[in-house]
Amino acid sequence: MACSLRQCLLSYGVAESAMLREQVEEDVTTPVSEHEEEEEAAPTTHLLSPRGTVRLIDGYESTGHRDTHCLSPDSRERGSWIYHRPPIYGLQALSEPKRFWQLVVGALCCFVVSSSFTFNLYSGQLQAKFNFTQNDITSIFTGSDVAGILMLPLGAVYDKYGARPVFILALLTQPVGAILQALTYDDFIKGNLYLFIFYSALQAVGTWLLDTAAVMTLLSIFPSDKGPVVALSKVITGIGYGVIGAIHSAFFYGGEAKDTRNFFIFLASIGVVATVLGYMYLEDPPYVVKGSEVDTITRKERVTRRRLRRIYLRQRPSGLRFAIGFGIVAVLMVYLPVQAIVSMYFNLGHRYRVSFACTTVAILALYPVMALPLQCLERSQSLILPMTSTRCSERSSCVSRAASESVGSVACVDDLDYMAPQFHIKLADNIKTLRFWALMWTMFSLSGAEVLVLANMRFLLAAFDGGLLADTYVGYLLVLTSVGSGFGRIILSLFEMVSQNRSAEERIPITAALFVPAVVQVVALSLFFVLPAPLLAIPCFLVSFAGGCSAAASVIVVRTIFASDVGKYYNCITVATVVSSLLINRGLYGEVYTHEAMKEGKTICLGRQCVILPIIVVLVACVSSLLAVGYIHRDYSQHCEHMFELHKQRHASNEAPVKADHIGFNFKRSGKQSPAGGSAANI
Repeated sequence: MACSLRQCLLSYGVAESAMLREQVEEDVTTPVSEHEEEEEAAPTTHLLSPRGTVRLIDGYESTGHRDTHCLSPDSRERGSWIYHRPPIYGLQALSEPKRFWQLVVGALCCFVVSSSFTFNLYSGQLQAKFNFTQNDITSIFTGSDVAGILMLPLGAVYDKYGARPVFILALLTQPVGAILQALTYDDFIKGNLYLFIFYSALQAVGTWLLDTAAVMTLLSIFPSDKGPVVALSKVITGIGYGVIGAIHSAFFYGGEAKDTRNFFIFLASIGVVATVLGYMYLEDPPYVVKGSEVDTITRKERVTRRRLRRIYLRQRPSGLRFAIGFGIVAVLMVYLPVQAIVSMYFNLGHRYRVSFACTTVAILALYPVMALPLQCLERSQSLILPMTSTRCSERSSCVSRAASESVGSVACVDDLDYMAPQFHIKLADNIKTLRFWALMWTMFSLSGAEVLVLANMRFLLAAFDGGLLADTYVGYLLVLTSVGSGFGRIILSLFEMVSQNRSAEERIPITAALFVPAVVQVVALSLFFVLPAPLLAIPCFLVSFAGGCSAAASVIVVRTIFASDVGKYYNCITVATVVSSLLINRGLYGEVYTHEAMKEGKTICLGRQCVILPIIVVLVACVSSLLAVGYIHRDYSQHCEHMFELHKQRHASNEAPVKADHIGFNFKRSGKQSPAGGSAANI
C-alpha cells in the first residue's frame, strides 16, 4: 500500500524539498499491515519515471494521460521527480490562494471580535447620558460576559454541525445588538440598565461565536501551522480595537449621542460583512468528520478523509505569504502607538485624526495581498530527491532522520512527526480530571486580571491619579493596550512555530506557553503598588500583553493537546472568563468601588483605596495560577514521553526493510509484479 499512498500524498509537490524527501521515505517503507483496512479505498493513479514510462500501481489502469508539466527537462540528471496529479475528488492539491483567502476572512471576523474591547470608548458617554453609577457600568460589562455561559452548548453545535450554523447565529446576535444600541442612543427606544445589559449580551455572544467559528476552522485548515495562523488572526483581535479607536477618534468623536449612534451602526455593518463572508468561505475542510456524520459516514469515505488529512498535515503553505501578513502586522503595531502619541501630545486637529485613521485602514486593507493568486508567492512545486544527500528535515523524528541517511533503511512514521501528542478524551470524561480544573483555574485567574484592568482603565487610573482622565489620554491607553495584546499573541504564536519546527522528540511541550502570561500578569499587577500614577500606563501595557499571550495560548494549547470536542473545550475557557468577570469585575471591583464612592457622596471614586483590594485579590489568584500551570505542564510532558515511547516501540515492531532505486522506485517486497518490472506495493 505504501507506493500508492506515497503517490497520492506526494503528487501535490507542495512542501520543501527536504520535507518531501522525508515523505517519500516514510511512505515507501510503511508496512503493509498498517494500512490493510484502507485497501478497498486505494485510488487509481500512476507514476511517471524520469524516462516518461507510465508505470501501473497495484494493477490499476492508468488514464494514459501525459501532463506536459509532469517532468522537468533535466529530471534524469538531477534525480528529481514530479508526479502526475490524479483528478480524484478530495485528493487534489490544496489551493494556497483559497486557504489564505480563508485566513483573510478569519482575520476580518477577529477584527469584529475586537469590537467587544471598545467599551472604554463610550462608557463615559453612557454614564453621563443615562446617569449610571459605576456599579451600573460594571453590571453592563459583566452582564455581557454572563451571556458567555451560552457558549458551552453553542460549542457543541460547532462540534456537531460545523462552522456555518454558528455563523448564522452570529449574524442574529452581534449586528442586532449593535443596532439596538444605536436606536437607544438616538432615543428611539427609551434606555435603561437592563436594556443595555441585554444589548451588550447580544453583541458579546455574537463576537464569541465569530471567534469560535473563525479560529477553530482556520486551525483545521492549517493543522500544521497553528502558530502563524493564530498570529495573523488573533493578533487582529488584539490590535483591532486600536484600529477601531483610531476610526472612532476620527469619525465618531463629537461627544454627542448621534456620534455614538453612528459608531454602533458602523460596528453592526462590519459585523454583517464579516459574518456573511465567514459563512461563504470558512467551511470545515473535507477531512473533518463532524459529530453529525459519525454514525452515517461509510468506511470507505472515512479512509479517504484520513488520507486527505495527511495532505493537510504535509502541504506546507508558502512562507512568503505568511511573511507578507507578518509585515503588515508589524507596520500596524508600530504605526498605531506612534500616531496616538503624536495626536495626544501635539493636540492635532480633526483633519489629522482623519488622515491617521484612513492610513490605518489602508494598511489593514493590504491583508488580502496574502491571498493573491500570483506565481511568485507560491512555493516551488518540484520534488527534488538527490539520492546522495543525507540532509533530513528538521521536522522528522529520530527514526525518520535515520531513514533519511539511507534510502533502504527502515521507517514507519505516523502523524507524531507533524503534530504533537494529544489526549483522546471527551469533555465529559476530562471534567473528572485535575488537569481540566487546573486549566480552568489558570484561565479564570488570568482573564480576571485582564478584565479588571482593561475594562476599567478610565476609572482605575483616575483613582490612582486622583483626577479624571482626558478622553485623548484614554484613547492613547486604548491604542497602547491593543498593541500590547497583539504583541503578546505574536510572541506566543512564534513560540509555537519555533517549537513545532523541531523534531518530534525535541519540541517543547506546548503547555509551557501558559507560563508566559502567568508570570507577566504577576509582574504587571505588582507594578501598580510601586509605580507613580504617571507611569501606570506601563502595567496596563503589560496586562494587555499578558492577556494577548493568554488568548493565543488558550487557542493553541486547546487545539494541540485535545483531539476531540475542541469547540466545547474552547468554550469552557470562555465560561471560565465569564465567571471571572462576574466574580471579580462585578462582585468584587464594582461593589468595592461603588461603596467607596458612596462614602464621598459621588458616583466616581478618586483614591487608591477605591481599587487596591481588587488588585490584591487578583494578584494572589495569578500567583496560584503558576502552580496550576506547573501541574498542567508536568502532566502533558509525561503524556508526551509516554506517546513517544510507544511510537518508538511501534517502529521497532513494524520493521520491514525495503529498497528503492533512483530511477523507478522498485520496491523489494513480496507482491505481484508491475508491468514495468518492479514489485507493486499495497497501501
